[in-house]
Amino acid sequence: DHAINVVGWSVDTLDDGTEAQHWILRNSWSTLWGDSGYFRVRMGERDCGVTTSA
Repeated sequence: DHAINVVGWSVDTLDDGTEAQHWILRNSWSTLWGDSGYFRVRMGERDCGVTTSA
């Protein structure tokens, strides 16, 4: 089985000075995957269905 949980969001400043918003997600595969089991997806287009499936 596999699950992904939305656990938060962040706003980061990019190199060009603009801001980018990201969802913070936790993957059920283990802490050995991604960033200790977490990953980020930029909000907006192509957000892996986070805004439509949550």
